[in-house]
Amino acid sequence: MSRPAPPVGPDPQAPRLRLAYDAMFAAQARLIAAMGLSQLDPRLAPARAEARRRFLRVWPRAGKRGLAGEPAGAADLYLCCLARGLSQQGLKVPPELLPGDSVYFALAAEVLS
Repeated sequence: MSRPAPPVGPDPQAPRLRLAYDAMFAAQARLIAAMGLSQLDPRLAPARAEARRRFLRVWPRAGKRGLAGEPAGAADLYLCCLARGLSQQGLKVPPELLPGDSVYFALAAEVLS
């Protein structure tokens, strides 16, 4: 029995992912600006790397729980991951700048390593 051919044409998930990433980058820019940091601050690169690593590990778990379907959910989850990365660089993120829903923090905490 042969395998079916892969679908041809654009990936139908691409527009959703584009919207999610746009929301994440916009949320990140707002947070950095609200904290009064320069986009060139050298502490941001390692914080973003940590956030990306953590986000890529937690994103599938969020999807399975139905928390990653909307761009706003992806942005909230990423901000929680970024807050952890920033704290590792000695930058305290004011709680009022972070999502109020603790479920995203709980998910992000699941991948602490």
